[in-house]
Amino acid sequence: MKVVCLCTGDKYPPEYVNKLWRGLQNYTAFNVELEVIRQTKYPGWWGKIEQFPPKERIILMDIDLVITGNIDFLFEYQGPFCAWRDPWADGLNGSVHSIAEGFGESLRAEFERQPETYMRRYYSDQEFLRDHTVPDYWHDGLIQSYKADNCEHSPGAARIVVFHGHPKPHEIKTGWVTEQWK
Repeated sequence: MKVVCLCTGDKYPPEYVNKLWRGLQNYTAFNVELEVIRQTKYPGWWGKIEQFPPKERIILMDIDLVITGNIDFLFEYQGPFCAWRDPWADGLNGSVHSIAEGFGESLRAEFERQPETYMRRYYSDQEFLRDHTVPDYWHDGLIQSYKADNCEHSPGAARIVVFHGHPKPHEIKTGWVTEQWK
């Protein structure tokens, strides 16, 4: 199975990709390949749009997350498009997606007809995706937000904890994050 992450610019220290890779190796029974995208046609998170439609099923993951338990559920999903439900907004969050081979051809074509217009209209790729897809969602609790789900003291039952906004994993100096994010 292929996991794809974007690591463009200098927002994140280089250790983020290595720690994502170690988390993937430690927490799945599946044979996983990690593809790191370092350059994209569009700025920042908008580069995720370039992953549609994939030539094979991919798991698209942000690098500012910590894998805390078995993530086989990501690779077992067989539908067209699955996402994590955003804890603060109505709809998907862009941190973790499963995208089936060929899914999103019309989505990308629509975006590429007017990329500048969409990048001005929407704050991020996830807002664009909210308006242009109807995803399946993973079961509540498997993926959680460090802030919104109050994971400061423990990841609880979460298998992935997302660090959208601040703090980021490297900014936390004690507790479970330092033990899990190696």
